[in-house]
Amino acid sequence: MPLPALELARTNADVTRLDGKRAVAVGRYRAIPRPVKGVTSEVAPTDRAVLEFEDGTRVYLEPLDSPDSVRPADERRSFDGRKVRVRGVLHARMPSQGQSLIAPCISAIEDVAEEPPTP
Repeated sequence: MPLPALELARTNADVTRLDGKRAVAVGRYRAIPRPVKGVTSEVAPTDRAVLEFEDGTRVYLEPLDSPDSVRPADERRSFDGRKVRVRGVLHARMPSQGQSLIAPCISAIEDVAEEPPTP
C-alpha cells in the first residue's frame, strides 16, 4: 500500500497549518552563516541553510542547536540559490533545548531535492 502524499508548504500560512506534521517544503535554498546575537567582526562560514518561501518567510533547515543544522558541503554547493523541495517535519517555531530563534524550521529532514521547473 503506497504512503499518502505529503502536503506542500510554500508560505508562512502553510507552515502554521502544518505545524508539527511531516510535509514537503518548497522554496529557494540559501546557504547562510549561523545567526548570532550582536555584531561580530568575524566572517562566519555559510554552513547552515534556510528555504526562502514565495512570501519571504525563511525556514531553517534543522533547529540551530542540532548538529544536523550544519548542512553537508556537497548539499550547499549543489543547491545554493536553487529552488528545492525538502521533506521533513515542519515547525512554526524552532524547537530547541536552550535558547534559539523564534523562527520556522523543518526538522528530521529526510531529503533535499531540486524542484523541477514548472511548465
